[in-house]
Amino acid sequence: MATFSFLKLACVFVFICVILGVASRATEAAISCSGVSDSLSPCMSHLKSSGPTQETPPTNCCAGVRSVKATAQQTGEHRAVCECMKSTAASTKGLNYDHAAKLPAQCGVSMSYTFSPNTDCTKVMN
Repeated sequence: MATFSFLKLACVFVFICVILGVASRATEAAISCSGVSDSLSPCMSHLKSSGPTQETPPTNCCAGVRSVKATAQQTGEHRAVCECMKSTAASTKGLNYDHAAKLPAQCGVSMSYTFSPNTDCTKVMN
């Protein structure tokens, strides 16, 4: 009888672990590169500008930066956003990385990493 109860308890524990694992992967998958790109697309003219980095980004650009920040809550989500931004940056000709690095601060957003082609996204935390 005790063995049967232990077996039931073990099955419940395994089931809970599986559910939690699936839920965490689903959360990370909720961040899509197309969503990140769409949110940050109003920033492209600013990010390609050769002007001084003190230029104020467009209002809709900062709204997109805030939206991306609000979407990424978990470490995995921040890493996914980081990878999306690196991928987009690598495929965008004429991107001004000085502007990209300063964009969050110019929009009043605090990020735990900078927009840079050298950012190691595996080390990004919340």
